[in-house]
Amino acid sequence: RVGVKEGTTGADFVASATTAQAAPYPEAEQALAGLSAGEVDAVVLDVSILADYMINHPGAIMLVGGPVTQEEHAIAVNKQRPEVLAMLNDALAAVQANGAYDRLL
Repeated sequence: RVGVKEGTTGADFVASATTAQAAPYPEAEQALAGLSAGEVDAVVLDVSILADYMINHPGAIMLVGGPVTQEEHAIAVNKQRPEVLAMLNDALAAVQANGAYDRLL
């Protein structure tokens, strides 16, 4: 069984390109909780979700394989909130410096 977030391209991928039984969850966090609890054997979720989980739960999961869909994501920041831009830039620099960014690619 593979945990997926309902209505995502990851859920579509598991349903159409694998023989695995999909276990849909309303939210990605619930799929990750299902993985930790042994309800599912794996999850297919956005890399950004997995990266955050790995930072906050070191050693709890490992990435295998590579991207299964071709998607590009971006972050947009309100021009009136330069502190948010600084926070995001600091966070990106941190994951690049500790190697997490490269491991996720």
